[in-house]
Amino acid sequence: MRGESEDARVVRPAALVFVMVLLVGALLIALNVYSTGQLREREAHVPSILIRPVTGDDHIRGSRDAPVQMIVFTDFECPYCKSLHQRTLPLLQKDYGSSLVIVYRHFPLPRFSKSQTEAEASECAYLLGGDEAFWDYADNIFTTTPSENGLDLDELPKIAQRVGLDVGQFEKCLAGGKGAARVEADKREGVVAGISITPSIVFRHRNTTVLVEGSYLSRIRAAIDYLLEKDTQEKSL
Repeated sequence: MRGESEDARVVRPAALVFVMVLLVGALLIALNVYSTGQLREREAHVPSILIRPVTGDDHIRGSRDAPVQMIVFTDFECPYCKSLHQRTLPLLQKDYGSSLVIVYRHFPLPRFSKSQTEAEASECAYLLGGDEAFWDYADNIFTTTPSENGLDLDELPKIAQRVGLDVGQFEKCLAGGKGAARVEADKREGVVAGISITPSIVFRHRNTTVLVEGSYLSRIRAAIDYLLEKDTQEKSL
C-alpha cells in the first residue's frame, strides 16, 4: 500500500507468525487432550487371567514393586519395536523412575522369518547368563539389525560373544531349541489377549488393564499418567 511505513510492513509478518504459533500450540494441546480422552473412552479391561502376573521369571527393567507395569509384546525385526526399545523405553525409565517397571514378552510376527530365531537366541542368552545377559543380548540385536528381516542370523553367535557368553554353549542351546518354549508361551498369551500387532503394550495397575497398540509416545504417556493418577486416588482413600 502506498504510504505504508516500513514499521507496518515489518509488524504484519510478525503478527502472522505469532498467530500461527498460537494455532500450532492449540493443535498440539488438542491432540494431547484427545489422546487422554480417547484412552478414557477406550480403556480396555483385559481379564487378568489372560495376562499372566509379572513374576521373578520375567525379563524386567525397573522395580518389581512399581505401581504401573508396562508389559511390552515385541518383535526383534519390527522397526517400530526397535524405535520403542532404543528411544522410548530409556526415556520413560528416566521420566517415571521407580513408578514404572518394563516387562519384555515375545511376539514374533509370521511375516518376519528371522524373528522367531532371534527371540529364541535371546532366551538362550537368558538361560546361560540370566536376566542381565538377556537384556544385553536384546539391546545388541536391536542395535545390530536394520529391521524387517535385515539381520544376518550368522551374527547371533557374534552377539553372544560380545555380551560375554560361551559361544559353544550358546550355539548348542540355539540348535537344540531350548528357548523355543518360552517364546511360544509369550506368543500364545498375546494371541489370547487379542494382540495382533507389534509393539503392543499392556499396562497394569492392580485391577485395571489398559492396552495400547503401537509406539506412539503420547498414547504411552497418557496410559502411564492415567494409571498413576488412579494409584494416587486409591492411596488417598
